[in-house]
Amino acid sequence: MSKSRKKIRENEFNFVDIKQKINSSDPRSTIYVGCDSIRKRDIVIYVTCIIIHNASKHGASLHKSTKILPNYEKSPKQLRMRLMNEVQFASMAALEIIDDIGDRTLKIHLDINTDETQLSNIVIKEACGYVIGMTGITPDCKPDAWAASITSDKYVRLESAKIRH
Repeated sequence: MSKSRKKIRENEFNFVDIKQKINSSDPRSTIYVGCDSIRKRDIVIYVTCIIIHNASKHGASLHKSTKILPNYEKSPKQLRMRLMNEVQFASMAALEIIDDIGDRTLKIHLDINTDETQLSNIVIKEACGYVIGMTGITPDCKPDAWAASITSDKYVRLESAKIRH
């Protein structure tokens, strides 16, 4: 195990708790799922977030999962695998809770840019197709994907800061 891995603790979602919170939330609630990642030396840190926005206006509860995988990218421009891992982690989290959503809205946010000049745009078609195929939900991408590009981004950066340069 690399030295980098020892400083960050992986954690999994407590889906029993998350499902209880969804089921006890107002039927007007919206549930958001997003994932972001960051390269750090020989690893990639992924943080997936599930946000239950109560009645879509009365506060929220945040649940997060942290995973660490080896970094196989040879350069920062090679991010296809990392982006598709983010898509997979967000989709898998959504699939775990989809049967408990009821009449609530479930949104999947991808940290992928709709702007063709941005690097992350290279996977937009396959990423959206993957999410639709796995969940039946059309995902939101940047700039409308705050659960991934803001919330998950914040927590992945906090985890990354635990590793010294």
